[in-house]
Parts: sequence; structure tokens; C-alpha cells
Amino acid sequence: MSSQQAMIRYHLGNRFFDQLTGATKVQLFLVSVLLMMISFDLRVIVPLFLIHLAIYKSVYEPMATLKFIFRFTIAMNFLNFLLFYLVNPVIGTDLVGTTTILWRFTDHYVIAYETLIYFITRLLKILGTLIISLWFIMSITPSQLASGLNACGVPYRFCTMISLGLRYIPDVHRDFVAIKESMQMRGMELDARKASLWHRLKANTQILLPLILISFEKIEVIASAMDLRGYGQGDKRSYYSELDVSANDRKVRLLIIAELAVLIFYAILTFRGQAPRLWVW
Repeated sequence: MSSQQAMIRYHLGNRFFDQLTGATKVQLFLVSVLLMMISFDLRVIVPLFLIHLAIYKSVYEPMATLKFIFRFTIAMNFLNFLLFYLVNPVIGTDLVGTTTILWRFTDHYVIAYETLIYFITRLLKILGTLIISLWFIMSITPSQLASGLNACGVPYRFCTMISLGLRYIPDVHRDFVAIKESMQMRGMELDARKASLWHRLKANTQILLPLILISFEKIEVIASAMDLRGYGQGDKRSYYSELDVSANDRKVRLLIIAELAVLIFYAILTFRGQAPRLWVW
């Protein structure tokens, strides 16, 4: 499956982040997502967002799927913000405790500076989490993901299950496209301009569900073959596809340590009830 069809990588490239070990990528992903989720402080969110935006740009490959994901995420979040505002126009004020009115529509519906900061913070948190997830997906292979998770303490049997599942996605997609085109040639209307959404959803489900069940059967056959060969008898295993730790890995791990230090600091503040619910300047 080409990069235009799916974001999952099955071969490593030659770019900086492509050549990092799976353990480094998994650790950076986990720490960054947790830090982005735990903090409502723009002094942390903005630098973190910019750093991972630069990482995302370094591994970016043009594809229609990414444009759809970003447009859908932004549209849904603006709708979410609108609903938030209609229910509570001063939600930011409630979090901070101060009120700075910038514009007044009615006595109830006002635009407060604190509420704008709240919406900006939420948007950056959501987009930042999305960007972190996308660069991670586009820079790691299933084998690297398995080795990286295993290096973080996840049992290697579970890691192998994830790797096998991801490797079957191209087969499912290829068979799905072939069956869909065959059904269209036999007269089934699946064009978005001519068929209703419900009709297309029902037809695609009828195609996809048997393919998923067949994939489970194939994975079960592979698992049985691996059991017969003694897989899973040892406590540890090595990964042929994993790269050696390089100087670039050590540089990125400095970033991981810095993010982890901030994460621990905010976790302590949160546990003590001293973390800011929303930071405004």
C-alpha cells in the first residue's frame, strides 16, 4: 500500500526521525502526549506544540487523508467551542477567577479575554496531540512499534499481536478495494454523488466485516505456527529490525528527559492542588 493510501509505514526512510530506534520514538510519543494532556499552561503548551510541529513537518508526506483529518478536527472543535460558549459564555472566567470583557452582545453573552485564552489553549492541546500522534504514525513501522513497546516494559507477546495486526491492514485494504470495484462493475451503486450515505455505509460494512473476520483467521493460523516453533517460551526476545542507539537517539532522549521533568513537576502540582486550571498573561 502506498503512502497515498495509508499513513502506516512498513519501510524506514533516511530522514532524522526515521532512523531513530523504536524505543526512542515510543518514549517521546508517550511523554509528549501525557504532558500535552496534563497541562493547561500556555507556557508549556506553546513550546511543546512548536517542537512537535517541527518534527511533524520533518516527516510529513502529502496525502489527502491528512488534509481530511485536520479539516475534520478543526471543524469539530469549532463546533465544540460554539456549544461551550452557548452554554457558558464565561467558562474561562470561571477557571481563572477574573473577568476582562472585550465585547458585549447581551448581558449574558459576552466575549471575555479569559474565555478566548481557554479556547486557544484547548485548540492547541487538541491539535498538538493530533500532530504528535501523526508524526509518530508516519515515522514508525509495526516492527519498530513492537520493539519500542517491549523496551518500555510491555510483554513481547502483546507487542507481536499489535505488529501482526498492523501488517494485515494492507491486505484488508487491497481486498476491500478489489471487492468494491467488482461490485460496482456488477451494478451496485457506491458513488457518493448518486448513493445515499446509509446505502454506502451498509454496502461497505458488508464488504469489510467478512474481510476482518478472515484476517483474524489468518492471524490465528500464524499464531498457531509460531506456538509450534516455540515462540513465547522465553522471558525476553530480541528484534532483528531494531536499529542500534545512535548519537541522534541520545540527542532526542535529552528532549524526552526535559519533557519528563516538566511532566513530573506538573503532576506534583496537580497532586497538591497547586497546578493552574488555566494560565493567562
